[in-house]
Amino acid sequence: MRNVFGGRISALPVAAALLTLLSICSAQSTQPVFTIDATVLSICTILLIIMSGLLAIAFAISRLLGVTSFEAWVREEYAELILTAILLVLFGSFGTLVESAAGQMAGDILTSSVSTGGTQSAQTYWSYNAQTGRWGPGSMHCDSPCQFYVARAFLGSLYETYYNQLMSTARYLSASRMWESLVIGPETTIYSIVTIGFGMPLYSQKAVLNNSLETVVDMLLKALLSVKTQEIMLQYLSFLPVPFFTAGIVFRIPWVTRKLGGLLIAIALGVYIFPPLIYTLGWYTVDKTTVIVQMTPIDTASITTGNLVPLEDPDASILFTDYTCTHQETYGCASYIESKVGLLDIAARTLIATLLMPILAIFTTIGFVRQFSPTIGGDAEIAGLTRLI
Repeated sequence: MRNVFGGRISALPVAAALLTLLSICSAQSTQPVFTIDATVLSICTILLIIMSGLLAIAFAISRLLGVTSFEAWVREEYAELILTAILLVLFGSFGTLVESAAGQMAGDILTSSVSTGGTQSAQTYWSYNAQTGRWGPGSMHCDSPCQFYVARAFLGSLYETYYNQLMSTARYLSASRMWESLVIGPETTIYSIVTIGFGMPLYSQKAVLNNSLETVVDMLLKALLSVKTQEIMLQYLSFLPVPFFTAGIVFRIPWVTRKLGGLLIAIALGVYIFPPLIYTLGWYTVDKTTVIVQMTPIDTASITTGNLVPLEDPDASILFTDYTCTHQETYGCASYIESKVGLLDIAARTLIATLLMPILAIFTTIGFVRQFSPTIGGDAEIAGLTRLI
């Protein structure tokens, strides 16, 4: 866009500065709902009245002097003011509708029935505990904006699932490493100074299994970090739509900053709709299967009595998924079911939530901003944006 002196300036630094300022100011306040309150409505209404008065004076001057080009410009500005007022009312009502729909969705997604014994059951609600920063059964509520709360709850459920799987696998790996390092053999001490011995490893065949288990543990650790980071980012983004939309309406009223205002409105709507929507769909699409693995206990009493420890083959089957064919054809299995899920399969499925979903949310939001911003008179010429989308 161009400034009042005719020079060209980029909207990206301005938008980034406003992003930092507005997010810092709003992050300390109460979580907002995407509705236009009385203060914002009053400010925007006053600006619309002032701008309408100025345009009325300009229209009178243009008719008095007979400058048709200036009169046409005034008419266009009146149309833009009417469009700004429509955007103010339309998107304020749209935010209220989305909030209501998200509240109903939360009642279906976050509520589950748990058996309490016999034929009785109790309703549990997946909720966030601000004191611990963890998700679990709690009271039935949905913090506003509700769709962000539902999206964060999905990531919280993934975190708790991956955490339990990580603890189980890490315990198994620790025990397996201990048995891998077990050696037996004679030893002697020379003059009570130097001890010389000969050891024979008993469970060295566990090394290959343990290397695979380390891969699983490493991926689960990265998955925990990724989903918790995404959850924090969603909570941060939930504070941005209201101040961005408010600033966009204010900046869209004067013709000097109209492009920046349209860009801020597009960013506010894109952040408000697409990231929480994509993560909410994760409740229906992303698999959260786990498998608890336990080390088979071995009697260590034989070690203290000097007898050999019975050798144990490593259980590599825990790494791989077994499929049971339910409909065999001449060309092969037509349909099958997973009879047992392997750890490597579980670790690979974490890539959907840690890589695919955030990339999809980012590119969808950027694509919406790029296409919708020019529609409402915004600036879409963001540096590098054309190359991304």
